Amino acid sequence: MQSIDVIDPIVRELPPELQKEVIDYVLRLAHRTKVGEMRHLKLDWAGGLAYLAETTTSVNLQHDISKWRI
Repeated sequence: MQSIDVIDPIVRELPPELQKEVIDYVLRLAHRTKVGEMRHLKLDWAGGLAYLAETTTSVNLQHDISKWRI
């Protein structure tokens, strides 16, 4: 049994406003998949904080970030 065969009867039992939400959600997923295929993940930020490795720990950095957000 394919997943669409499982979902179809469940969606048909929903009220029309919830069916619309399901359709909107599926369309967003489809769009996100298409957009994701076009973009590639860049890792140019990797190692950007290497200069802090000798003077701080990840815990200290987390505390600093919390302070910066306030």
